[in-house]
Amino acid sequence: IDLISSNYIWHEASSIRTTNNHDVDEPGKSVNVLSSHVGGTTIDVLSKISREGFKNRGPDGPPPNPMPKPGRFSTGLYGQKRRIFSRIIQPPIINLGLIGTGSFLLAGYFHCEGYSVSHSECLNKWFWETFFCGDQMRENIAAGMPIFKDCGVYDVRSQLGNIRMNVLQNDPTLLDTMSMDLPQVGYLEQIINQNPDATFVLTVRSSPEIWANNVFENFLVSSSFADVLNIKKEKELIQFYKAHEQRVKYLVGDKLIVVNTDSPQEAIVNSFGMTLNCWGQTLDGLDTLVQSKFSISSGGIHDKLIFDENNPPPPKLKLPTPVIAVGFPKTGTTSLFAYFHCGKHPSSHYRCSNKGQSRFHCGACIAHNIKNNIRTILK
Repeated sequence: IDLISSNYIWHEASSIRTTNNHDVDEPGKSVNVLSSHVGGTTIDVLSKISREGFKNRGPDGPPPNPMPKPGRFSTGLYGQKRRIFSRIIQPPIINLGLIGTGSFLLAGYFHCEGYSVSHSECLNKWFWETFFCGDQMRENIAAGMPIFKDCGVYDVRSQLGNIRMNVLQNDPTLLDTMSMDLPQVGYLEQIINQNPDATFVLTVRSSPEIWANNVFENFLVSSSFADVLNIKKEKELIQFYKAHEQRVKYLVGDKLIVVNTDSPQEAIVNSFGMTLNCWGQTLDGLDTLVQSKFSISSGGIHDKLIFDENNPPPPKLKLPTPVIAVGFPKTGTTSLFAYFHCGKHPSSHYRCSNKGQSRFHCGACIAHNIKNNIRTILK
């Protein structure tokens, strides 16, 4: 991705190069540091991925009765949408934080307080399908239109970027690789200049090192940085984080509200005049599996395993865990999965998941770890 120029275009992943010999202590140097992470011949291959989802926004069934009006619902990942009953505030709150900085917590917080929130995905009408906000933003820039045109009506835009796994079956070179969209980096100046009255927020973690460590612990996010930006080392990732933070602070200025999602009290209470009662709430139940036991099957289905006083956990297996099946497909592995899941042992078949919030091919994760010399291949 061209993360700096106004022409937001896709780059061939293999042609992207990085450097890590820049000093980013001065805000004026941040743009040069970020631009050093991209280069090579520009192509339009990866944009086909988002185009497939972008052009299909038709109705997904009869509208509910009564149908919530724009600004009266929130949208999150995986097409989730939820009604709200509140006032509409304009101008909106716009978060410029990177993926993985706790923007989902920010989304859940404001939604719980009764505000309409967009997190990665947008929606114009309730009965339509959600779409990635970044796709529409890119279309708007190309057409010379306002950047948030047709991106729905929201009080809070909590995350502008997104990541997704490439699914172009007719191009095997793209399978099991990731796409990343960061309009808050590539379109930063347009977002700020076209929304002078907006309240700009920057979600951060307690330190760049904490953010980088969490990124590397998440296969989907870490492989996105590796496949798209060729950022595979912690030092490079920390440098990228610092450069973006300094650039945002430099362009937005004193009106920027920095929210440390690891310790949000100061920003939430002092800047917004709100309590922390809703902090930690989810946008639409998307992380009901987080920190719980669950199984995930080849159909991408999460099945939560609930253990309590009335439903005790299963006895410990006699053999060491994890149990790993190395048999070929069609050798009864589905039955093996069903057996262990029925016995209340969290199991995976073909697909894996990070804390129940996402799903991906286990084999792609293993291949990613081997390719990047990660010794623990199941990390």
